[in-house]
Amino acid sequence: MTSNSNIQYSDKFQIHLRFQLVKVAKNEFRFVTISESIKIKIDNDSFPLEKVLMQLQKGISLKSLLSSVPKLNQSETIDVVESLFKRRLIEKINQNPTLSKNELSLYDEQIRFFSNFYASIQTDTSVQTESGAYAIQKKIKHSKVCIIGLGKIGSKVAQGLSSIGVQKIIGSDFSKVTKSDTLHGVYHTSYIGKQKESVLKNILMQVNKNTKYSPLKKQIQNASDIPKGIDLLVLCEDTFDPQQFDLINQICLETNTTWVSYRNLGLKFEIGPTIYPFETACFKCYSLRKSGAMSSYDNYIASQQNIVDNDIKIGSMNQSFGSDLLIMDIIKTLTNFSRSSTYNNIFSFNLISFESENHPILRIPRCPQCGASNKKPLDIWQ
Repeated sequence: MTSNSNIQYSDKFQIHLRFQLVKVAKNEFRFVTISESIKIKIDNDSFPLEKVLMQLQKGISLKSLLSSVPKLNQSETIDVVESLFKRRLIEKINQNPTLSKNELSLYDEQIRFFSNFYASIQTDTSVQTESGAYAIQKKIKHSKVCIIGLGKIGSKVAQGLSSIGVQKIIGSDFSKVTKSDTLHGVYHTSYIGKQKESVLKNILMQVNKNTKYSPLKKQIQNASDIPKGIDLLVLCEDTFDPQQFDLINQICLETNTTWVSYRNLGLKFEIGPTIYPFETACFKCYSLRKSGAMSSYDNYIASQQNIVDNDIKIGSMNQSFGSDLLIMDIIKTLTNFSRSSTYNNIFSFNLISFESENHPILRIPRCPQCGASNKKPLDIWQ
């Protein structure tokens, strides 16, 4: 190896998780992913390429790899390993993984999925850090999410986040499980009449025993009610309550809490925007812009509030449309493996026409909730 080489004899290497090996001919292979196909070919027929790649696929130190090939091939083996490493086809293995063997097995396919994205953002291959895909899964593991609304949508979101590996989930919903909730949700008929936020713990434990679920046991009315240390708040009640959205928006601005929402609007559903306080447009910005664009918007909001206040049933499908899309966007927000689709955007999907739209939402400089005059000044003495 040269003096400026990025690899050492003690380094342990493995073919990058995103690749599957496909043998084309003797000493010719392709590294295949969901979007790539890279050819590797050695002209030296005496070089044991297949043996080298098979061992790299399992994971092996350079020292052990060299001892497994004939001496006359050792120098070329070093060249091959260096070339594969520079091309990011192999990676260094962290000797002290932060995920248990059970977690590695449980999330194996998911980690392979994440590995496709990390490759595009990793810039320095000379630094031995935890593999990007594992780091993404580690972020998911240590994330803390609070879900307000545990009906058809919220319960599915909680279930999905649990299966993906979010270990700390807080649920808030004082309503009781109804027969409708059991038709297309996570609740069994035996839970009918029981409080949603209480019974969800048993459901999530069956999904993933690593999940640490806790009910909030109170309604969020002011800033002190927001659970401490949460990474994201998700508002996804089965009905669109304008006053609740306005309250959560204000509280999240006060507590600097990132939040995202889901709205069932009957013939369509909306996801977003994901709101980063004082960085992106808040929900009030969205409401004001929509009010300016639609002459009837204020009447619509008043009608919607009347429906919620009087518990009027206007009809909806016994389905949880959009829950999977919301889950994916939540994972993007928690890990940044890809930019959130609802960052400064609202995604809407029409259930009848199947038309979808990702509409940009711009901040209003003089927004009564997130405008410059409402931003708290920094305390330089803290």
